Amino acid sequence: MTPDSQLPEMTFTENFDPFRFFAGKSYAYGAFISRNGEVKRRFTADIIGTQDNGSITLQEHFIFDDGEREDRVWVLHKIDDKNLRAECDDVVGTATGHIVGPTLKLQYDFLLNISGRKIKFKFDDAIICQDGTHAVNRARVSKFGIFVGEVIISFEKQPH
Repeated sequence: MTPDSQLPEMTFTENFDPFRFFAGKSYAYGAFISRNGEVKRRFTADIIGTQDNGSITLQEHFIFDDGEREDRVWVLHKIDDKNLRAECDDVVGTATGHIVGPTLKLQYDFLLNISGRKIKFKFDDAIICQDGTHAVNRARVSKFGIFVGEVIISFEKQPH
């Protein structure tokens, strides 16, 4: 990269506020990568975040590379400035979240639909906020404590 490259100036976020970041419309794209590095599935998603009294509802509309479509709704509840809990129909129990600087760490058990069966996997997410409009998520996925792969997602907040 040359010193005269035309990269935009970026102001990095010191502290991630997921309630603020996900309010309004966002676009996401990502992939599931198996433990041996093979890309198994790619997707895009439109996300609409609606805030209400210390919580935010995220309506997610996914389109996968095989043509499958899926809608999912997450509700995040603020406990305090550093902690949250989250619910989703496919989450077993409640997801727990903790904010450390620019990163939201989120852990939960998730039921994935595989060949028509719901199978429980452990997710360990780290959503890193770059600036006010970009974030990256790396979710490590395991079953019975064995690493099976990871989901990588890029989020981009859309203008109002």
